[in-house]
This record gives sequence, C-alpha cells and structure tokens, in this order.
Amino acid sequence: EAVELVYKPSDYNLPQSFEMRCPTDDIVDGDQNWILKFDVSSEGADYSVLDEAMTSVEGITLDVDKGGFEVQCDKNSVNEGETFSCTILMNSKPQSSVAVKVDVSDTELGSTLTGGESIVFEANDPEWNTGKTFTFVGTQDDYVDGTQVAKLSFTSESEDSNFSVDADHAISLDVSVIDINEASIVILGDYDTVLNENEE
Repeated sequence: EAVELVYKPSDYNLPQSFEMRCPTDDIVDGDQNWILKFDVSSEGADYSVLDEAMTSVEGITLDVDKGGFEVQCDKNSVNEGETFSCTILMNSKPQSSVAVKVDVSDTELGSTLTGGESIVFEANDPEWNTGKTFTFVGTQDDYVDGTQVAKLSFTSESEDSNFSVDADHAISLDVSVIDINEASIVILGDYDTVLNENEE
C-alpha cells in the first residue's frame, strides 16, 4: 500500500516519517533484498532531474524462520508397563512433506506406538504448527534389573532440505524406565511353622 507524504512551502524543511513492516511468512526462504522507490512530483518544481539513487532506498529483510523440528515431552521417565506422550512440532512451515522417524536404542526397554512407521507432516498444511503426538511404552519384565535408560532418536526425511535431519544430527531424548519389581523369596509347600524337637 502506497504512502503519500505532502510537503508545503511552510514546512518543507520539517522531516516526515512513515513505518514499514516486513510480513511474517513462517517459511525458511532466506534473507530477501528489496528496493523502496519514491515518486516525487510538484506543480511548482521539476524533480525529474533527481536520479534513482536520490529517490530509492535498498534494504534487506532478515529471515528469522528456521527449519527442522523440536520434541516436547511431559516427562522423561516412565514405570515399566506404563506410557507417556511426546509432541513433535515443526519450527516453521515445510514446503514438502516431512516424515519423522523415532528409533529406540533398546527395544527390550520400551517401544513407541507408531509401529515403526514415520510420523508425517504434510506440505503446506494450514495446521503445520499443530504438533503430532506419539506414545512411548516402558516394557514390563519380571525381574529386578533396576532403572534402565532408553535413548529415543528422531530423524526426518523431506524434499525440503531445511527439514531433513539425518542420523548424525538426530535429536535425542533419554528416557528412564523405572523398575517396579522387588527382590523377594516365595516358599511353596505344606509346612507347619511350629516344630517339636527332632522333627523336620
């Protein structure tokens, strides 16, 4: 939208200002160069002699958007046999579909309910900033092994290189799987807790 600044003979020497705002696009598109041009006209003077350097301003809009994604979890520990959830959020709007894969370092400690399938964010989804949730389940075993740490690794694939995260740059999360088993001895059989001398 054009802005008009009017100078009169009585105030020609007083500065006037206007505000220019750069729109937010939520897209990783790099810094953008722009040129602001001024069309100067007057009934009483000829401003055609002004060259472009005097009637334009060059600038740059810095891109503040970043690619990739982040993982938010409500906790980082879980009892054996229980679950907890995490949310994956895109840092900005991807231009191609993004498939996020979650790997567990030791599947004997736990697993995700994705069934090994990737969590997909579609390109240009109007709800791109709405996270997708996945669930981690701590494996229930029957022996006392103490608290174990499972490492979750998050990678992604996308034709939009800003959202491709390989194994060397994977996001990792340590989850403590708390052992709920207790060491005990159970004696089975028929017996009397009261014995006479020389009895077995």
